[in-house]
Amino acid sequence: MAACAGCIDGESELVDAAPPEDNYRMVVDAYAPVIYGNANGDNRIDQLDVDYVKGVIEGINELTELSDANYDGKIDEADILQIKRIISGTQTELTLQDMDGRPVTRSRNQ
Repeated sequence: MAACAGCIDGESELVDAAPPEDNYRMVVDAYAPVIYGNANGDNRIDQLDVDYVKGVIEGINELTELSDANYDGKIDEADILQIKRIISGTQTELTLQDMDGRPVTRSRNQ
């Protein structure tokens, strides 16, 4: 890294000093939050998740960890209500997994 004329104090500029044949490719994974309520695991919370949880309750769909939308240890109508509130934007608390996979419940005020 080299000093950068247009950078803010303390910033550096990445300079490619290696010959082209020695270049490395850097892959950066983006972090997408894992939210309880994304029951079908498609990274969206929508009506499909409501339907999926109904199927879990009826014994049709396989239980997933994220089916427990309100994170109370059971899958029931309260999870369906939680998902509907998430979809409508009226839910005040969400449980998600942090980057280490630990569940964390956050209120809208945090």
